[in-house]
Amino acid sequence: MPAERSILLDVADVLIANNDETQQTSSLPAQPFVVPANGFEDLRPGSLSPEGAASKTVRLLIVGGYKMRRDALRASFRNAAGIQVVGEAEEGDAAFQLSCRETPDVILMDFPLACESEMSCFCRIIAQGLPMHMVMLTGSLYQPSVLAAMKLGAKGVILKDSATTEILREAIHWVEGGGYWVGKENVATLTHALHVLGACSEDETPQWRFGLTARESEILPMLAQGYSNREIATAFSISVHTINHHCSHIHEKLGTSNRVELTLFAIHHHLVAAP
Repeated sequence: MPAERSILLDVADVLIANNDETQQTSSLPAQPFVVPANGFEDLRPGSLSPEGAASKTVRLLIVGGYKMRRDALRASFRNAAGIQVVGEAEEGDAAFQLSCRETPDVILMDFPLACESEMSCFCRIIAQGLPMHMVMLTGSLYQPSVLAAMKLGAKGVILKDSATTEILREAIHWVEGGGYWVGKENVATLTHALHVLGACSEDETPQWRFGLTARESEILPMLAQGYSNREIATAFSISVHTINHHCSHIHEKLGTSNRVELTLFAIHHHLVAAP
């Protein structure tokens, strides 16, 4: 593992463990987060204000998630004013190589619960000093990795369920202009963004935290109890195809790939009752 990647991953771990205080190590020069008087934490020379960002064509790189989702995102941006998709990548290493070659303005990255590849890619981009912003697509705002990524320099996070083309377009232009984006709204500073993310953890159910819909929350316990998709479809009087669709969304949001992983994860995070 390259030294800079190892150091930055260590920094991410520290930020996850301590949200209120950024700790420094002897191997990493101190780089405190400072919000300047103009309200933006990282305005590069020549960058726009958020109010004027929409007039610029933003070069966008799409990273991660299923190919079907990436294709859908690319198609949705085809007619979006001011956005040019310069490429897409399935995972972190390919994303880093493509970022170096294409130098996009913004990276729209699928950020699952198990996000080691995504976080390492982001850390490598930071280490190389590549001048680009990152917006995360996630199933839950309440992920320690999301908070860590924001503190390391990510500029936005959007829930997948609310990621309409209009919200994505507005968020991409806003962060390119120097601001931050959390959920469905723009915010001006890193301090404000972290405050909004912190508030997301209060008075919420575990299901909401992971972005599960009401129907997915009803289906999850039956999956954990071993019911087949056909049996679940019969119980809810809907088609097996619809249940399959819900199951795919549940696996994607929770970062699981099979029933055993799903059940263990759901019990551990109090999404279902232990048997």
